[in-house]
Amino acid sequence: METMDKDNLTQRRKPTQGRSRQRVEKILDTAQVILVEKGFDAVTTVAIAERAGIPVGSIYYIFPSKFAIFYALYERDLHKVNRIAKGPKRDDAAKRDWKDLLDSTIDGLGTYWLKERSFPLLIEGIRNSPEMRVARMEQDDRSENYNLAMLDRLMPDMDERQKRCIAQFMVHTTVRMLEHAAVQEDQGEASMVVDELKRNLKSYIQSHVDEYQSSRF
Repeated sequence: METMDKDNLTQRRKPTQGRSRQRVEKILDTAQVILVEKGFDAVTTVAIAERAGIPVGSIYYIFPSKFAIFYALYERDLHKVNRIAKGPKRDDAAKRDWKDLLDSTIDGLGTYWLKERSFPLLIEGIRNSPEMRVARMEQDDRSENYNLAMLDRLMPDMDERQKRCIAQFMVHTTVRMLEHAAVQEDQGEASMVVDELKRNLKSYIQSHVDEYQSSRF
């Protein structure tokens, strides 16, 4: 199966009128409902059209494929996630302990993943679909760059390749553990998974900080 480029995942038209924007939101909301009810593979353009009462042709007029709908849904959710992950403003963040910042970020992400049932399903579908490779790469790059900003502050002279490797490990560990937390039926167990994620990430980063500081003396 071929990987789609960014153009094939982008809306054909960006509605400017209120009625058209409402139609786009209805398409995305309907896709989200089907995703939660039946899973990633069940979200098709035909299923969305039937549930939303919108002609299939009208959907294709806006979105070139169902994967473009997934991408738009992902971008909509990402705006909410980014507000959580970015945490405090840069000047405020520079004054706070990195462990406190990490706790705040993971707590925020954990809350969103556990509250919004569609988001972990969407992320899992994106990561497992060759057609969504562009979205997956963008997701990883955003998260890696956020982690790199913190690592630059802690270990400014570390080799850039090593820092990126650490940042990538943090991203993939966080995604997998939050996916694991999201499937827990007991809320208490899900919270324990999030707490364990924070504990392990802090230990992992601290071990690199200690090694970095030791190498400088």
